[in-house]
Amino acid sequence: MFDPAVPSWTSAPNDPNLMLASSITYRPGKILVSGGGNKNLSLNAQTSALVLDETQANPGWRHVNSMVYPRYQHNLVMLPDGKVIAVGGSTILDQSSHSGSLAAEILDPVSETWSTMASN
Repeated sequence: MFDPAVPSWTSAPNDPNLMLASSITYRPGKILVSGGGNKNLSLNAQTSALVLDETQANPGWRHVNSMVYPRYQHNLVMLPDGKVIAVGGSTILDQSSHSGSLAAEILDPVSETWSTMASN
């Protein structure tokens, strides 16, 4: 993590579910990480979602509700109302994959739950 006031880098808390995942800062000090996977365990993308709240005294990753669809190399986009939409991504950990998650999902940051949207 980079602190521009110092300026210096420090190690962030780690979690095994963070491999090959997508991330976004969706509120001041709050980072969402979702999807990805570990090629050493499986070639299937995962549905997990984690949040890091840097405003806490001892920040650490915590699991929130998982996405419905597995996603690898998907995009997380901040919406004007503060929600986050997950679009695209492959269902397997392969950059040349043609299998994708077509339905978008939206995370409500208050309830930390995902809602499925229409397919592409």
